[in-house]
This record gives sequence, C-alpha cells and structure tokens, in this order.
Amino acid sequence: GVSTDITERSQAQEATRRLSAIIDSSGDAILGKTLDGTIISWNRGAENLYGYSVDEVTGHNVGMLAPDASKDELADVLRRVTLGETVERLETTRRRKEGRLIDVSLTVSPVYGQDGAVVGCSAIAQDITTQAEAQRVLKHQALHDVLTGLPNRVLLADRLTQALARARRHHQRVSVLCLDLDGFKHVNDGLGHLAGDELLVEVARRLAACVRSDDTLARSGGDAFAIVCEVASTEVATRFGNRLL
Repeated sequence: GVSTDITERSQAQEATRRLSAIIDSSGDAILGKTLDGTIISWNRGAENLYGYSVDEVTGHNVGMLAPDASKDELADVLRRVTLGETVERLETTRRRKEGRLIDVSLTVSPVYGQDGAVVGCSAIAQDITTQAEAQRVLKHQALHDVLTGLPNRVLLADRLTQALARARRHHQRVSVLCLDLDGFKHVNDGLGHLAGDELLVEVARRLAACVRSDDTLARSGGDAFAIVCEVASTEVATRFGNRLL
C-alpha cells in the first residue's frame, strides 16, 4: 500500500544519502562525467587533489584538467569507456588549478542506465606524484653515471641500437667515437681521487659542449668516454673526432 511505498522510498533516499556521504568523505578524488567528458559530480577528494571547488568544474569538460600532452590519451579513455570497458590504474599527468602538474593513477568505469546502455562514467584518481618522482630518480640513476651525469654503458647501448635502426631505414651511417684520458692514473695517484673526479667532470663538460643535441655522449667506464653520432660519411666523423681532440 501507500505506507509500503513511502517506506521503500525513504529507505532508498537514506541509502543514496549514505552513499553520497561515503563518496564525499573518501580521500580519493571521485568524479562523474557524461560521455562527452562534462563533469557532473565532484567530491571533496577531487577538490583537494585538483584545487577546484565543485562549482568551478561542474558543467565544464574534464579536459580542463589534462595538460596538452594528455589530451589524446583522455579522448581514448572516454572512447574505451563508451564501449563498456573499464580503464584500470592508468598512470598519467593532470594539472592543478594553480598550474602545477601532478602524477595520478586513474580508474575510469562506465555508468549504465536502466536500459543497459552506457550513459556516463565515473573516475577515481589517486595522487602518485611522490612515487612517480621516486621511480624517475631510480630510472635516471640506473641509466646515468653518478659523477658526470652522462649516460652510462646501459643507456649508451640502447641509444646505439636506436641509431643503427634509424641508419638502416634511411641508408645513413653511424659512428662511435671512443676516447680515454692519457695519464689519468698519474692524476689519481699524484693528486688524489677527488682531483681525478674533478678532471672527469670537466672533461665531460667540455665534450658535451662539442657534441650536437642528437648525438649521445656517454661515460663508458673509468676515464673512457664514447660518442654515438649519425653522420653522412667516415670523413665527417673523422673531422668531428679531430675537433673533439
């Protein structure tokens, strides 16, 4: 009867209120969007993460949060969700209100209407800026010489592989110039390892000033350096080597 209908309606309203309170109090950023990317809901976690109040974003396209480099990725996410796919733990970049870029992990899920069709999507975002920066530092350390900051042998091998692949495609040449420092042991023995380190840093700086932006200068070990350069001929590489010396 009427009493039963009112009770069921009250229970549904209470369940909706509780769900809304849970979403709003979540530490994660949770937002709802239409299929064209228009923001329709925005919790306090989203306000904290992105710096915008709910009134500043409601009715605006979610593209306002994406830096230019992420625009195509954002469009692809919306396309996949429209097809009913859930995009899980996508690590990407977003821009806060004041302009600072942050790293976020996104899970975007489709929202279905009563007829079973996708009518929108919900997104949960977590700030992973600290973890992402730590990963970047570790990756950089794994691929670069600590003393000079130059690529190490691991990165040198990868850059050489890429250069050879390009040379094969375009019928060009790749030269690898190897050099070391004569008498470097005497510097270490006579003046100490600190002086030897200072010498290596200065040599690296001078070499870096000579190479082109698309060449790879690396410290291949000890007092040895290597340069990968894509050149037109052996003669060009020889002139380049003489200029370095």
